[in-house]
Amino acid sequence: MQTCSACQDVAWAPDGFYCAFVFEDRVRTLLHAFKYKDQGHLAKMLGGLCWERLGPDLQQETLDVVIPMPLHWRRLWWRRYNQSALLARVLSHHLGKPMDTGGLIRRRNTIPQANLDAGGRRENVRGAFLADARRVQGRQVLLVDDVTTTGATLTAAAFALKHAGARRVVVVVLARALPTHGVVSSMG
Repeated sequence: MQTCSACQDVAWAPDGFYCAFVFEDRVRTLLHAFKYKDQGHLAKMLGGLCWERLGPDLQQETLDVVIPMPLHWRRLWWRRYNQSALLARVLSHHLGKPMDTGGLIRRRNTIPQANLDAGGRRENVRGAFLADARRVQGRQVLLVDDVTTTGATLTAAAFALKHAGARRVVVVVLARALPTHGVVSSMG
């Protein structure tokens, strides 16, 4: 796997990473509707597409629990649903593993990552997550998010889970936004 030059020095906490799509064209349009235009009903379709692409690989993983990327309560109130939790519910069902929406919380209301550079994104989410050791200690976690760009949010969340004693953290994202610089890895 090749890594873009901007990402080479970034600490990476997850033990595994799976991505179903590149964040462009139709996928971008669907994810924006799902996330920002009150189209939560798209979760079943998007989660199903994610499962079609990644299910065989995910079934090979030893996992105990599925945890969605949490939203801060203010953003959850404003958006009315957590898009990552809706995706996680679909994957949890297919895997036959429990979903835990309380194992990881976003304790700080961070600003949206979209307008920040890689360093700004890492700083923005530093210390933003708290994992409940009683719920994650010794467990192998599947952390689910909708989209990633630099991996800063995923890394901060994975660090919190591991700090609380999670044995392993495997990440699934529906889409990966490709950086506009350097060489990127192929995400299948």
